[in-house]
Amino acid sequence: MKQAAELGINATVDMDMEGSAYYFHLVNLVNEGKVNVKLVEDAVRRVLIAKFKLGLFDDPFKYCDVEREKKTLGSKEIVEATKEVALESIVLFKE
Repeated sequence: MKQAAELGINATVDMDMEGSAYYFHLVNLVNEGKVNVKLVEDAVRRVLIAKFKLGLFDDPFKYCDVEREKKTLGSKEIVEATKEVALESIVLFKE
């Protein structure tokens, strides 16, 4: 996770949304000199600008729609497409 955080931020990947690598490791990486704090500041700036442009500071739940989510994400078509993609992406390793 720590290496992933270092590689990600140094490659200008602004957000780590699910892995928490940035949350748990960026401070230490900056303190160790492996990540320039300016990279972190620039990433934060870009994320905040994007959120501002999307209007998320005025209405943080602007894009949350439980009914739409139930209709689309849980729809038969989406579930089938997800399964198909998963099956097509399976890789078998042989030792």
